[in-house]
Amino acid sequence: MYCFRCGHELQPRSAVCPTCDTPQKRRQRHRQRLLLGLFIFLAGAFTGSIFDSIVFRGRLWDHSLIDLLTGGGRQASEPAQIASGPQWETVSPPAGGSQAQPTGSGKGTVPPATVGFKPGQPGAPSMAQLPSLERPAGDALAAASFAQNVATGAVAAGFDEVAAVMAPDASPATASAEAASASETAGAAMPAAVAVNPADLPDADLAPAGLEKLETGAGNNYHGSLAADGDSLIFSSNRPTGGAESKYQCYFRSLKAKGGAVRLFPWPGNVWTPESTRDGNRLVFSSDSEKSEQVFVFDRVTQQHRNLTGTSGKNMMPALSPDGRRVVFTSNRGGSNDIWLVGIDGKGLTQLTSGPEDDREPRWWPDGKAIVFTRIVQKMKVSHIMKLSVDPLGKPESLVGDQSRNWLADPSPDGRWIAYVRSKSNDGSDNEIRVRRIDSGKEFAITAFGGADAFRPVWTHDGGGFVAHADREGRKSLYLVTLKKTPLP
Repeated sequence: MYCFRCGHELQPRSAVCPTCDTPQKRRQRHRQRLLLGLFIFLAGAFTGSIFDSIVFRGRLWDHSLIDLLTGGGRQASEPAQIASGPQWETVSPPAGGSQAQPTGSGKGTVPPATVGFKPGQPGAPSMAQLPSLERPAGDALAAASFAQNVATGAVAAGFDEVAAVMAPDASPATASAEAASASETAGAAMPAAVAVNPADLPDADLAPAGLEKLETGAGNNYHGSLAADGDSLIFSSNRPTGGAESKYQCYFRSLKAKGGAVRLFPWPGNVWTPESTRDGNRLVFSSDSEKSEQVFVFDRVTQQHRNLTGTSGKNMMPALSPDGRRVVFTSNRGGSNDIWLVGIDGKGLTQLTSGPEDDREPRWWPDGKAIVFTRIVQKMKVSHIMKLSVDPLGKPESLVGDQSRNWLADPSPDGRWIAYVRSKSNDGSDNEIRVRRIDSGKEFAITAFGGADAFRPVWTHDGGGFVAHADREGRKSLYLVTLKKTPLP
């Protein structure tokens, strides 16, 4: 009998080779096996990386084995599901109306559009697919130009039902094809918010250019703003919805489409000052749906909401930071109205102003490092526009400080101008919008409203004008004030 390793003849009835089975030889073989195993592991990892980059484009870990076999998989860009706070149930709407009704468990209903959808499923609702499936009474919904993503300049419909409702003259097959095309384009990621450095932009003078009607439908339409795509108008309206009481709800309208506005989601209370993140997936607003007005964030992907401000005091007038991570708002939880800050995840609650002054109506500076707000000196008679550094926290400084009622200010995207409201009468009426050059104090009034009270200018992202609402024809309506730029010598 011979040794299979070295070939030496073994002793009779012995399987141990005195030459190969020495302790030194065994350690040598052990090291060889370890090196071979390490080589196989590294080779497998390298091959898997190449396979991942070619087949899954670097996102292999977003898929489980079951997902690979069934064709599913979680999208890498899907936001985390909001776990705390009251949640929406996925149930059918109550008979006799589409208004969400609270239940004993603190839950409510979601729009019929979302029944059967789960986050991450193809066709699941998101703010990148802004329109709701609900059709307000008396409104003709926008035609199928919603098939573009917010990131590329329009809004995706995302559902067969939406396409069918928005294009009533189209055949079901055509509507379904349009919705499928929208769903394919709706997954594009929004660009991250980039702070605008005024020094990098060409200096220019501004002057009024025109006035365009945006939303003059039934009821009051106000608290409007345009999304980053320049097409998506988000606003609050108390138009009839079929329920017993017409409360203010959040609406969306595409300016490029020829249809009317659609309600984004039903809410058990009034919805005020809605504003979306740049990617369109989340909305921040205030509401009286609880005992006192609070600030909420609504996630269009998960169809869930979170109370950002708890139950202490009255909290209102929220504004989103340019990067979508922080919210400033007005709260009287400290005794008087002050400006507070909280993360969009509900963490990091911080008081920014304090004292006996009445501070309200905060808006973000375009670089996200400061805010502007209104400080009331004498109610309905005198108020100042203040600027406050947030990063780092500083002391308020006056931008508009004369003996008039100056309020509802918003800085331009380049940080050089500020649009605000001035009350020309001592009783707080006769309100006009003014645009002021911050460095020189030069300003002009917007007279295109024909003497009607105008309020709450919110700049467009390109700086070409701002959205505002005015009291005309017995109700509040939304308008776009356009401005022309003239290069300075």
